[in-house]
Amino acid sequence: MNIEKNINRIGFRSERIKNEYLSIYNGSKTNEDYFQILSGINNENIISSEKLIKKINNPTKTIIVVSTLIPLKNVDTLIKAFAKFNKKYNDYTLKVVGDGPERDKLEKLVKHLNITENVYFTGQLDRSIVLELMEESDIFAMVSSPETFGLVYIEAMAKGCITIGSKGEGIDGVIKDGENGFLCMPKSVDELALTFEKIVNISYDDKMKIAQNAVNTAKSLSQESLSKKYIREITKSLINWFNRNCSIYDVKFNFRNIYN
Repeated sequence: MNIEKNINRIGFRSERIKNEYLSIYNGSKTNEDYFQILSGINNENIISSEKLIKKINNPTKTIIVVSTLIPLKNVDTLIKAFAKFNKKYNDYTLKVVGDGPERDKLEKLVKHLNITENVYFTGQLDRSIVLELMEESDIFAMVSSPETFGLVYIEAMAKGCITIGSKGEGIDGVIKDGENGFLCMPKSVDELALTFEKIVNISYDDKMKIAQNAVNTAKSLSQESLSKKYIREITKSLINWFNRNCSIYDVKFNFRNIYN
């Protein structure tokens, strides 16, 4: 790839995208030349410690997904998994937030699975209302594929949800299975249903630990934190470029001009 020799460093939206790039082209760059470009959330959307404790102490028995209702989001897999889980835990509710061309098909699936009393389609909602619903929910689950990087996962983690994402997709690596959330194969109904059951049955201490780890992950991915990271990455790139292309005198001269 001829263009790479003119590029100092390369940023990727996720680890998966980086690996795909390297599988197609294995250039001369090292790991130091690659970094991730993730999306950030507002600090004001992160749940407080007091609210998190209250949330874990008083579960609402609500699972939520926030998604455009299109095939790659695999909401049908989620609904089927919920139906299996619901046979044993029939006091749980699934809220499907969002709209799209798959909605009619998904509503028919819910009716076919005889879980209409436990599944609610809210349609498209204002973002502020969506964040409120996340804060009120215990579990967030979305097993979409392909997925570059879903900011909605980070928003759910920021609201203290036990969050389930897809293995091998953009959120894999941000969500670490069993540490700050859980990962499932995108189309595995059985694995997702078992993950719901696992979450319901883990101890209070483990649930609090996972939820707190999720919140801490979200804090590290705030717009403020990521902005500082990007500035560091750009600065590192500038320094590397100057070291390769300029004499000491030129570096001082150029930096003096930048700041003057």
